[in-house]
Amino acid sequence: MKVFIDAGAFLALADKDDDYHTTAQPIYSELLLLKAQLLTSNFVLSETYTVIRTRVSHRAAVEFIKSFGRTGIKVLRVGEAIENMAKAIFVRYDDKDFSFVDCTSFALIDHHRLDRAFAFDVHFRQYRFKRTVLVLPQQSSLKPQAVPHLTTSSAWMRTSGGIVMTILLAVLRLMRTPYPLISSFLIMVLLQSKIANRQSKIQNRTR
Repeated sequence: MKVFIDAGAFLALADKDDDYHTTAQPIYSELLLLKAQLLTSNFVLSETYTVIRTRVSHRAAVEFIKSFGRTGIKVLRVGEAIENMAKAIFVRYDDKDFSFVDCTSFALIDHHRLDRAFAFDVHFRQYRFKRTVLVLPQQSSLKPQAVPHLTTSSAWMRTSGGIVMTILLAVLRLMRTPYPLISSFLIMVLLQSKIANRQSKIQNRTR
């Protein structure tokens, strides 16, 4: 499963005050449990940094940049060929208000034959991809494959994972951090690491 992550999804995961925050977190956790390959683009990240800079602060945007490297998300680069594809999409869809960044994302998804997009932007549902692309959030799209140990891992997420999240949030509240967006993103990074370690232990026990 290859999932392209849009700027809106990053912001929803990172900012607890975002309208889609409570929807985004379980989707992201499920994608980690399914060991989905997560991808984004340098254009999407550029857009994300800028929005954080505008919405929060310069310092927050810098912390996001530093934290992103620990997520393991692959960054696809928009080269000349993809840019030309994006221009063609931008010209063709004169009845839609696609941004050029949207068009580069569509071009990358088509070019790399990705099958999922994690995005709250309605444009991802309006564009006609060359092959079937399921746009998350969409619960049924998260269960296309049988995943070993999913029940055990999910149970752990509801117990140990929940405890870890609660403790981290409590610590951050005590610290009274002025950067809730970055704090929440760091929590997701730490939780991702916990999930990966737990899955490794489960697999080793079953061998």
